[in-house]
Amino acid sequence: MSDPQNPIEISCFDLDPIVWDVYVCDTIAYVTNGSHDRSLIDISDSQISPVEIGYYNSYNGDPYNRVYVKDTIAYVANWGILRIINTANSRIPKEIGFYNGTAINDIYVSDSLIYFTTDIILGIAVREMKSTTVFT
Repeated sequence: MSDPQNPIEISCFDLDPIVWDVYVCDTIAYVTNGSHDRSLIDISDSQISPVEIGYYNSYNGDPYNRVYVKDTIAYVANWGILRIINTANSRIPKEIGFYNGTAINDIYVSDSLIYFTTDIILGIAVREMKSTTVFT
């Protein structure tokens, strides 16, 4: 941003109805929204229009509220379930694991640990991933 005191909009991508979270990794914006899915948006040329290149639907109809991306793995929460999605093929993201949590509000991943906050646990929960499908 060349002038932080006077930001200007250079392009936009409308998602309906509500955007909950966004995580940018390289040239892809991973967006969670209130229409029960998560969109992958190519922002490589943000001077023109960003383009949706893929999406992933929620299984139970609850909207995704948080997203964190590490390498080609997206960690998305839909209030209770943490889904682990391989986005190596951004046009066809594929779920590779999940964790049944409770009211997940935020996510961070470091090495083999997933940190998340919830409405139920006052503080931070930490789970170890032995693989993308096995948690302790």
